[in-house]
Amino acid sequence: MKQSLWQIKGLQRLLEAEMRVELIAEPLHVVDEDAPAGATAGELAARGYDECGVRRGQAVHEIAERDALAKALANAVVGQHTRPAPLGRIVAASTPLWACVDRLAEHGSVFVLGNTGLEGIVAAGDLNKPPARLLMFGLISMIEMAMVDIVRAHHPDEAWRELLAPKRVEAALRIHKDRRERRQEIDLTDCLQWCDKSAICIKTPGVLAAWGLGKNAAEDLFEDLRIIRDQLAHAQSPAVAGGWREVIAKLRQGHATLVRTVEFLGGET
Repeated sequence: MKQSLWQIKGLQRLLEAEMRVELIAEPLHVVDEDAPAGATAGELAARGYDECGVRRGQAVHEIAERDALAKALANAVVGQHTRPAPLGRIVAASTPLWACVDRLAEHGSVFVLGNTGLEGIVAAGDLNKPPARLLMFGLISMIEMAMVDIVRAHHPDEAWRELLAPKRVEAALRIHKDRRERRQEIDLTDCLQWCDKSAICIKTPGVLAAWGLGKNAAEDLFEDLRIIRDQLAHAQSPAVAGGWREVIAKLRQGHATLVRTVEFLGGET
């Protein structure tokens, strides 16, 4: 395997396996089963919580929803208005974050298991925390690394110039000149921008077929990924426009494209 592909695979293992749910989890708010239902509903509203864990003895395996508690009779207790936590929303603390982002986007939150049952919670908004942002930015960076490999492997000696508009080549030349004046040892290919790399790859024979994408779909995907990357780089939420479900869908599509790119370049999967 080429050195660059080996690096991409190493980064994939790091980000997909070592970035775990526990890194962004918060302690779950838990109340005893005999706590007053009405007062607990008020407490959850004050904290901005929709639900809480319910302790029976030493274990926490059930949840109570604020709306249900608010509708309870005056003398009701929390334990009368619980339900088991849905299995689809329960993860271990060691679960890779990448493995449960779809559930976060779908359900809005997941519960994290501990020694006594439900101990933590991760909400979709927690994807704005640094570990999750690093995961997303790292994925997009790996895609960019793979695109550079395509450019170098299929367009040696800067043959890619013929695939770009003159103004894009001029922009790369200006960046190259500036960086060389700063004594940075880079070549012209290193000075291509995201839009240049994706445009070259799309025009490279065999790439669209390897990706399983049409030209327009590929252009749309890479533009969406660029927007997500820029929002992450500028400390903005990637979900500011379309919500986390849309962001995760684009990242999943980007991940699939990364895997197919590595396969196209002859790497191990």
